[in-house]
Amino acid sequence: MNCKNKTNCEKELEKALFTSIQSVSKMIGYYNNLKAQYDNLLAELVSLTSQIFTIRRQIRHANKLESLLFCLLSRVLFLDMGTALEEPTFCIICCLYRGNPWSIQIMVNVHTLQDTILKKGYRFGSIRELELKEALWNSIRTNSELSSEYKNLQVVCSKFKLDTLKFQIIRKDISLAEFIAKYATKLEEIKLLQNEIKLLKNKLRLSQKDSLKKGSEIESFKSKIVELVLKISKLEHLKSEYISEFIIGGDDEKNTQSKEQSSITKSDYIFAVSKFNKNLS
Repeated sequence: MNCKNKTNCEKELEKALFTSIQSVSKMIGYYNNLKAQYDNLLAELVSLTSQIFTIRRQIRHANKLESLLFCLLSRVLFLDMGTALEEPTFCIICCLYRGNPWSIQIMVNVHTLQDTILKKGYRFGSIRELELKEALWNSIRTNSELSSEYKNLQVVCSKFKLDTLKFQIIRKDISLAEFIAKYATKLEEIKLLQNEIKLLKNKLRLSQKDSLKKGSEIESFKSKIVELVLKISKLEHLKSEYISEFIIGGDDEKNTQSKEQSSITKSDYIFAVSKFNKNLS
């Protein structure tokens, strides 16, 4: 009985450990999936940042081209006019042009004023001037488009970052809630198993005590039976001696019958005692 109870307890403990190991392995797999998703999001962020850096480089390159084209255009215009502008006016025109992409109209107005200063009816209409204006206008458009794309990408990147953070927070909250629920259920199961183990231990102690009591009682019964058998054998011996001493001259047949009966009773009694001992064992 003790061995059986111990094996049952060990089996239940093994089952509890196996279930806990399975739950831990499931949580590890869930964590690995979250990590893979997080790595994918990081890769997407890296790609977006690389695109943003490339757009920044393109914007810088466009700004450099714009400044070079503007310088060339101004030099060509001033050479066609045949007069050299002073340095402050040149700086004012450059500042106006760089501050406003539509400042080419301002430049046209400046040219008309300069024409009024010079001869009447003089206009700048050389082919080189028109080509440079078109190139400058195209560079302005590309610069504005790149800046708008850069702003749009910044907005998209910020939204993407916010969405990823929200997604991560939601997934973490869900995983924490699931983990807390599973942890609570496992704690309840562990508590129940501990209570069952305590009950089984108490049952084992009681069964051990009962078995010890029964063993002591059986041994006492055996000793009492042995004593009774010895007493009976002594009484039978005394009875046979008493009969042989006081009954003289009796029939031999009666003596033989009494001896046979006494031997039969002894053998029956010994057989019954041995059978009782076998049943007890």
